[in-house]
Amino acid sequence: MTITETIGQITNNNLGSIYSKDDVLRLLENIKQEEGKADMDDIFDKLKLRIERTVNNLNSSDVCDYDSVEFSLNGREIEMDNIDVNHSEIWDQIGSEIDDFVNELTD
Repeated sequence: MTITETIGQITNNNLGSIYSKDDVLRLLENIKQEEGKADMDDIFDKLKLRIERTVNNLNSSDVCDYDSVEFSLNGREIEMDNIDVNHSEIWDQIGSEIDDFVNELTD
């Protein structure tokens, strides 16, 4: 017997209280929604940690485009003026981690 059938049987047999069948169903639906929200929060927290770990494990060769580096001379010092960030490599790493995470959820 489902929850809805049980509640219907109780309210039809006048075994209920001041709450109607609809009141109880709304309450149960709210509980389901809160449980679903907690599950989603947990999933997002786990995904966030995995992405954070992936980014923390990147090394400079993954992040920096050394071919784009620009230097200048300032007296007796060499200064690095610019170096581009390798965005595509970073996004590839993060995308791969997200794909792995989703695959684990669906298995």
